[in-house]
Amino acid sequence: MSDTTLADQFPQLPHSSIQVHDFFDDIGCNIDRLIQIVPLTMAEQIRSIPINPHVDDQIVWTDTSDGRFVTKSAWQLVRTGSTIQAVYRMIWSSIIPTTVSFFCWRLWQGLIPVDVVIQRRIESHMASRCQCCSAIETIQHLFIDSPTADTVWRHFADIFYITLRPLEGFQYSLPDLEILGSVCQHGTYTHDHSSIDIMVFMDCEE
Repeated sequence: MSDTTLADQFPQLPHSSIQVHDFFDDIGCNIDRLIQIVPLTMAEQIRSIPINPHVDDQIVWTDTSDGRFVTKSAWQLVRTGSTIQAVYRMIWSSIIPTTVSFFCWRLWQGLIPVDVVIQRRIESHMASRCQCCSAIETIQHLFIDSPTADTVWRHFADIFYITLRPLEGFQYSLPDLEILGSVCQHGTYTHDHSSIDIMVFMDCEE
């Protein structure tokens, strides 16, 4: 009939303790009494609604397909939505293990506890040195610029015939390279009679 209540459609209706069952008798809907409250067209619509007198009334939540209230639907109703960034859709993909997704989220947010992050948290200027070289330990260095990271990038780029563009910064490199993106390769190998899936999530522009 409508997405609004009768009170919203007819604000002139008097507020009273009248209940739905007051408009029904043994035969069905008492339209004569109903038209004293609402217009005839609305009364006819109300009378056309099938009602089973042998079933108890129940509240129907209109924002779910089955009419049942769930907290998630209420949250979706009141929250202020925004466009989901592609990188977050990749990070929280259902095909990625949850522990990996959490690590990648922390990596993207700059929360991995490398030296410079710890220094910023404790407001200290302690000495910093990467484990693999003499450079300061930063997320950018550890995952992009270091010789070890460069070796790893090139190793997988050669395997999957990917041409890597220059990496100009971690926050720019991750979405640009679409790390955690679509599955580039999916293979299996057998070890100790168990099948182990190997998935590489990297989709670079050539």
